[in-house]
Amino acid sequence: MTKFTTQLGSTNLPGLVFSTSPYLEAMKTLLGKKEFDKVKSEMEMVGKFKRFPDELMRTIFLADVNSGGIPSNKTWVSYGPIAIGCIGKVQVNKFVNGILEFQKKKNGDEFTFYFELAKNDWYFFNYRNNLLMALSSNAAFNDAVEAGVKSSPEQKRINNL
Repeated sequence: MTKFTTQLGSTNLPGLVFSTSPYLEAMKTLLGKKEFDKVKSEMEMVGKFKRFPDELMRTIFLADVNSGGIPSNKTWVSYGPIAIGCIGKVQVNKFVNGILEFQKKKNGDEFTFYFELAKNDWYFFNYRNNLLMALSSNAAFNDAVEAGVKSSPEQKRINNL
């Protein structure tokens, strides 16, 4: 995720406008009123948190998406600009083009994220059956994912069978 975050930070993308974003409501819910007021003030004055709140730390925190759903097959899909609030403890606060899909399934839920930073710069994530798959047009990202998989405890166990 570090490679993805770094590329997001260096790519010229539209910024998130906090005053009109659902991100504020999510922060208020997660932080509580007192902490939220402090964080909101920091964001308005300097555009970022002085100290990143632990309550907001997520692998990826989506700040704004277009909603849509297909009730017949229990699928929720969003197309278009997607605001990424933060990745880990790194504030991103940018919009990227992309597609999100969440599906409720009998054998486990599935989600797919596709983020397009530029025409030939994209990231694809899919999670199902407790397995996260990732692929990108960024070769360094793919190499890091492959190295992480090869060094994972589960892969080492499989290699020793």
